[in-house]
Amino acid sequence: MLRNQVMASTTEEFSEGAFESFVETKALGKKPKSVERIVFATGKLAVELREKAATEKNTDWLQIISIEEIYPFPFTGVQEALKKYTNLKEIFWAQEEPKNMGAWTFVEPRLNAAAPGNLSVTYIGRKRRSSPAEGDPLVHKNEQQRIMTQAITRNNEGEK
Repeated sequence: MLRNQVMASTTEEFSEGAFESFVETKALGKKPKSVERIVFATGKLAVELREKAATEKNTDWLQIISIEEIYPFPFTGVQEALKKYTNLKEIFWAQEEPKNMGAWTFVEPRLNAAAPGNLSVTYIGRKRRSSPAEGDPLVHKNEQQRIMTQAITRNNEGEK
């Protein structure tokens, strides 16, 4: 991720800016009242989701938020950010690690507590497993593609 231009900061951001514990994707969510789905992710997957969303048409309904600091969880900031999306219908957490690994078990109760109204967070990622990887690069690539497609395709439901 070191040389990825999606992750690069401008000189001004680097020298005069401040660390942000979560980052809303600037290219998405320009019409907050149109956003119906928010996908939270972290790290490399958040970047890959942004890159994939940039190739799609009509993404007014979507926002991707990257959690940059999991602990302490930026609860108040996330809760405030969610309030501006008044027509929100879905909140997802996407991760490439299996469900019993990665950040899901830590962020799930916090995102559910921050979610507005009767919305709850749904998981998108690999199923629970004893190994962190599939072991086959082709299977891994296909699973990664499934996760990203499910996260940014309308009218999908994640694994509960």
